[in-house]
Amino acid sequence: MGVGDTRGESSRFDVCAELLAGALKKTYILSHPKQKLAFRLSFTIFLILSFFIFGRLERFNG
Repeated sequence: MGVGDTRGESSRFDVCAELLAGALKKTYILSHPKQKLAFRLSFTIFLILSFFIFGRLERFNG
């Protein structure tokens, strides 16, 4: 039961991350190829915030 919940959260997060990464790659990296480091840094910050938000939502719902 707990494992299923974790898989659901993980897959939902993966989908969000893939969609965001795809959108940013198309708009940001292709138009500004020299700023890949800035993209990686901002994406890392997004991942950390997303994990924090999903954790808060999971605790609130559970």
